[in-house]
Amino acid sequence: MSDKRTKFAEQLASVRPTTRHLVTSILFDAWPNHAAVVDFGIDSQKHYEALYYPIRAAEILPEALDAALGDGPQLTAMVRDAASNPHKDVEFHTSWDVILGRANSMTVEKVGLEELRKDSATARTSVREAVREQDRTDLERLGCGHDGRRTAGKDRGDACRACGAAADPGMVLHRRICGTRG
Repeated sequence: MSDKRTKFAEQLASVRPTTRHLVTSILFDAWPNHAAVVDFGIDSQKHYEALYYPIRAAEILPEALDAALGDGPQLTAMVRDAASNPHKDVEFHTSWDVILGRANSMTVEKVGLEELRKDSATARTSVREAVREQDRTDLERLGCGHDGRRTAGKDRGDACRACGAAADPGMVLHRRICGTRG
């Protein structure tokens, strides 16, 4: 076993479980679990492949990947530097970017610090609107029905009375997006 592979195996044993699961899933040609998908911002096959090839080639080592867990800009920079990445244009965004207020987050760009400091109705309204738009974007990526894909809600005939969109079976996600009681 080469030094590079030994170092890779040693690092794999010392990283967090989510990172270990992502790396082992890639090594076994399997799709990672939900936690790894969310924490590493794997939104599409392109995102998966952008990590897949550099990890398998040991260009991205487990410790570096573990340090980038939840950090979209750092993941983006890492995969763009990897020679074996076939998707140099892919950009990673994670839920942690929004939670920690990183500059690349769509919600953070729309909601300024001054707006959050004001405790006015308009500030709260704009924050709500920004969160709804972020939710719409996230759900469209996941295929919730707002992008025309079939969902369980559409099959059962559930639809929002306000906008006509098919919603999830419990209408919970849709109410949050649409802002109505559905």
